Order: sequence, then C-alpha cells, then structure tokens
Amino acid sequence: MKDLILEFIIAEYGKNKMNHYSYCSFPEKECSYREEISYKTLLINDGFLDSFSIVTIVCFLEKKFNIKINDIDITPDNFSNIDKIYKLVKKYKIL
Repeated sequence: MKDLILEFIIAEYGKNKMNHYSYCSFPEKECSYREEISYKTLLINDGFLDSFSIVTIVCFLEKKFNIKINDIDITPDNFSNIDKIYKLVKKYKIL
C-alpha cells in the first residue's frame, strides 16, 4: 500500500512531471523538481504539493482504498510526506 502511494505521487508530481515553468513554493531557492521523491520527502515544504494536489491525492486514496477521509484529517501535516499519508490511509482502513 505504501509503495502504491509513493508510485502515484511520483507519477503525478515527480520530477518527470515538473518542468521549468512549474510552480515553486519557494522562489528564493532552486525548485525541487530536480529532487527524487522518497518516503520522507517533505512534499509540501519542498514544493511538490499544494492544496489542489492534496485534493487530488485525497480523491485517489478514497477511490483506490475504498475509504472516506474526513475533512478534519485533510491537513498539510497529514500530507507532508508519504509516511504520514500512509498512516492516514491505515487509520481509515482499520475503521
């Protein structure tokens, strides 16, 4: 399950999908599109994800794992890295 989440994030937001004109959260530093995404990558802080990306990921998770994530759990902290996203999915798979 964790690998599937990582694969989705890489496919949608990894360096192969980014280009010179991609949004970068921190223009004062070099954009993160040259970096690899791993389980511990800070997805929001490193500029891979924004609020719209999180909505897309929530839709993917709900459909793929047949869960419904409560709005209260859709926070930047819960989507800050793959490990936290995985923990969130596990929380709902158990319920």
